[in-house]
Amino acid sequence: MKKALILITSLLLITGCNNEKKKQSEMQEAAKDYYKTYMVGVVGVNKAEVTLEMLTKANKDMNKEYKLDSLKKCKKNSKVIFEIKDNEISKTEYEITCK
Repeated sequence: MKKALILITSLLLITGCNNEKKKQSEMQEAAKDYYKTYMVGVVGVNKAEVTLEMLTKANKDMNKEYKLDSLKKCKKNSKVIFEIKDNEISKTEYEITCK
């Protein structure tokens, strides 16, 4: 019984981690494209934030097709923060909040 409980707990932890990585991956991929399309020309910016709300609006209003399936239950203020050096993304941070 203890072995089964440990196995189930381990699977739940692994699944949760994989799910979080999937959310980060989807958010990062869409946010990078959004940054390169709409924000890269802004001069003097050290950091750029791209929120889930911005990506959703781009899908709706600008006919983009960002894949955001794993982020459906996440708050629209969830975001990716890019650190910018020489107009290139040098570091990525995530603030993703989901139900």
